[in-house]
Amino acid sequence: MRPCGLFALFSVYVALASVDATAQVARDTSVILSEVMYDPPTGANATNDEFIELYNTSATDAIDLRTWRLRIGTTTVTLADSGSGQTTIAPRSFAVILPNSYFGATSTRFYRDVIPFGVVVLRASGSLSLNNTGDETIRLIAPSNDTVQVYTYSGRSADKGFSLEKIALTRNNAASNWQRSLAQNGTPGRANSVTPKGRDLALRINAQFSVAPETRATIPYTIINRGTTPFGAGAVVRVFEDRNRNRIGDAAEQIATETLTGNIAPQDSIRRTFSFQPTAPTQFILTLTATGDEDTTNNRAETRLLVGSARNSVVVNEILYQPIQSATDFRQDQPDYVELFNRSSQPVDLRGWFLSNLPNERGEFERYFFATDTLQNYVLNPGEYAVVSPDRAARRDSTRLVLFYTYLRGDNAARLFFVTTRSTFSNSTTGGLVQLNDNTGNVVDSVRYFPGWQNPFFSSTRGIALERINPNLPSNDRRNWTSSANREFGGTPARQNSVFAPSPSGNAASIDIAPNPFSPDGDGREDFTIIRYALSNSTNRIRIKIFDARGRLVRILASSEPSGATGEVIWDGLDDARQTLRIGIYIALIEALDANSATVETQKKTIVLARPLN
Repeated sequence: MRPCGLFALFSVYVALASVDATAQVARDTSVILSEVMYDPPTGANATNDEFIELYNTSATDAIDLRTWRLRIGTTTVTLADSGSGQTTIAPRSFAVILPNSYFGATSTRFYRDVIPFGVVVLRASGSLSLNNTGDETIRLIAPSNDTVQVYTYSGRSADKGFSLEKIALTRNNAASNWQRSLAQNGTPGRANSVTPKGRDLALRINAQFSVAPETRATIPYTIINRGTTPFGAGAVVRVFEDRNRNRIGDAAEQIATETLTGNIAPQDSIRRTFSFQPTAPTQFILTLTATGDEDTTNNRAETRLLVGSARNSVVVNEILYQPIQSATDFRQDQPDYVELFNRSSQPVDLRGWFLSNLPNERGEFERYFFATDTLQNYVLNPGEYAVVSPDRAARRDSTRLVLFYTYLRGDNAARLFFVTTRSTFSNSTTGGLVQLNDNTGNVVDSVRYFPGWQNPFFSSTRGIALERINPNLPSNDRRNWTSSANREFGGTPARQNSVFAPSPSGNAASIDIAPNPFSPDGDGREDFTIIRYALSNSTNRIRIKIFDARGRLVRILASSEPSGATGEVIWDGLDDARQTLRIGIYIALIEALDANSATVETQKKTIVLARPLN
């Protein structure tokens, strides 16, 4: 039976309404989430300058975004005109949503010069309140109350100042289709930096490299085809040594060129290198020129080459590993510290250097960075001392080092550096390691100390620093270390060591001894003597013995130790049982076995062991 006319008219109206509703939903789903700035950069306002970007994927339909909503977590905001009168997003165009506070009287309008002219800017009815360090879900809701987009991200503090951008705008919102922006401040209202272009080469290089002293460096870099088509034949990479530090690749600074002979497949890369012989830290600029490249913002890169410091150019010179600290003795606590000495002939910049001690059970070293203040001068001149101590005090004069060693008060020339993240180095009292690394990680010096290195006549060495006798002698020779003779403080941080003994200055044609006479009485003056020898051959094994005036052997200083043509050894005036010898005349005998001819070379010289008359 056919319907009557009125019923037929009603049926047609319902059908047309259904078609219109279907079309509206189709148009709504053309709008997508394309970029999220959840943690604005330094200098921006953490609340005012968050933004969310939308994109209209339709090729034909313009869509009015007035009364659309965003639900962020449990908060919902409504989109409205920001004052420009524009709320309609054109086909294949962007719109940027900013919080209500962005448009306030006190706002700096951070993105004023970032968002391109003509892009629709929408005002949210409240704050976006995006999560910086956890999971957050954003929902885009159309006027029909349909949720047309859902995106969940995980905030990371390391991404501050960089937005999250959608890679392929026509794909879903899976985490794999979003990536941190390649551009600081993001790309609001512009094509996403992570969205592939047809032809796009990019340069990539590590921010920093390091090389050992007097070594030629080979520095790698990568050329990436971030585009969607094979590209790159004829592209040219130029490398510049930025000698004048103006961050411009001047023609006179060019040191290398590389021309690509073939295309690179999409999303593929090739690795190239250049070499350089540095004498000091060097800045490099790399540029890439490719005809037809659609994004030249990634065609430039910079890197820095650091030169490691020579081994033992700076040495560990004094260690206080067992300070006196008590909460009940009403005395100033003594700090633990490590003293460094620049024994080289050149100034050394300690910026970025660190100390470390014995590794943990996983083989990991704890690093104590002590030169991190960008405003402080960390250059250690030849012959200067630097003291590194753990202390959280805000002011130098409030540190335990200055409060205990009172001679440091007001001495602004003393090079005192502090590890502000620690209150102690936790160096072992039963033996440990103090290792000094430069800013490249290169080990400059290391000392594996033991309590047995202390003076055996001290009933207790608590609060007594281990001092190096001569900075030019081996770091791990126990004969080169002993207890500080400073009776007031138990150490001499930032001062010449109390037990310092200079190397003989004469012509070591055979054997030389200084000081001679010497007086090992612990008063800090001439307590040790240094025996310096020169041999006829370059490869030897040596024995060094001390005899008394009657020819009795009292001390063996070296037994079958390898040696070159020259060397030095320290004698502390003790016998093999670590007992004090009587004053008198002693004889130092050196026997050297030549490794090549098997001949034995013998040298000897007298030493006078004395005591003060008083």
